[in-house]
Amino acid sequence: PEGDDVFYCVNWSDGTGEVCTGPFPSGQPITASHIWTEPGTYTIIIKAEDTNNAESDPGTFIVTIAEAPSMQITVAGGFGVKATLTNNGPIDLTHINWSITLDGGLILAGKTTTGTIPGLENGGERTIKPSLVLGFGKTTILVSATSEEGINANTTASGFVLGPFILGVK
Repeated sequence: PEGDDVFYCVNWSDGTGEVCTGPFPSGQPITASHIWTEPGTYTIIIKAEDTNNAESDPGTFIVTIAEAPSMQITVAGGFGVKATLTNNGPIDLTHINWSITLDGGLILAGKTTTGTIPGLENGGERTIKPSLVLGFGKTTILVSATSEEGINANTTASGFVLGPFILGVK
């Protein structure tokens, strides 16, 4: 109030402690940002302190950080190759474009296959696979998927193609 310069102190309530910035001219608006690394509900406490150590009453704000959406891919062999997409939540995913590519060896059929899954509910799984794989030799299996919400997943595995079979997938 006396026109003293002001420090602004914020506690984000995530264990990082109180962080003070300034000094700023009295009355100057400032902005602050923070990235939480864990989902949860946090009480943000902010106060102002002038250069004469006079403090404002703390203000509080409550923010809830949701779990980030994610998708996981697992690959298996056998008769052909198949990949399982798992939606780890917390939201349903829509229009998931996917691809499976076999790189290496002599691949006569099923080298690259693409498709779209209309939707995948929270916690749901969907298996994707080429209609036919035919070849011979060591190969690298690349699987990728991207949802309309911008959630991406990629994985790589290796195996051995023997006719229509994919053996030793790791």
